[in-house]
Amino acid sequence: MKEVSSTLKCATCGGDGEVNCAKCKGSGLLPAKCDECKSTGKLPAPSGTGSVECDICNGRGIVESKCQECFGGGKLVCDACEGSGNTEGDSGPLIDDEPAPSKIAKK
Repeated sequence: MKEVSSTLKCATCGGDGEVNCAKCKGSGLLPAKCDECKSTGKLPAPSGTGSVECDICNGRGIVESKCQECFGGGKLVCDACEGSGNTEGDSGPLIDDEPAPSKIAKK
């Protein structure tokens, strides 16, 4: 009796060899506080009275920075298949080249 092994598509990455970065959820970006307006969304008006919307964060107080985990790409190499997209599978024993019972049509 000999064993037959086969290459299967990786179930973790679907055969892509990459998975979405967990830190940025695949976007490649992370929210960060705006340094220009100190996360207030406002800057002092040039006239000296009142304030204006921060042009760096568009008044949101938050900017998006590149994710340091995936370097902005949004994807990481799949650990399960080490980036190959495939995993080794074992289809079970093969006896004298006879088809497996599940492959035999029932009458």
